[in-house]
Amino acid sequence: MLSVGIIGTGNIAKSHADALENLSDLLRLTAVSEIDVAKGEAFAAERKCKAYSDYREMLSKESLDAVAVCLPHHLHFDAGMAVLEAGCHL
Repeated sequence: MLSVGIIGTGNIAKSHADALENLSDLLRLTAVSEIDVAKGEAFAAERKCKAYSDYREMLSKESLDAVAVCLPHHLHFDAGMAVLEAGCHL
């Protein structure tokens, strides 16, 4: 089973989480990162995973195989590079 993280918890992140749930025999949503702590914790509680307020912390503490960057477009580069530098698929 592959371990997946999501950065951001907006509408597109919800779509990604739903897709992961549909593939639960292959993929597991392990952690999410959201700067709005309450929003991140609610998202994580609903999906039974861990919440982080900083994606860098999530990347350093979790053993993730892949990460979905679900942020506004202008934030994709920095988050995406951090994901790749952590050795995860993007």
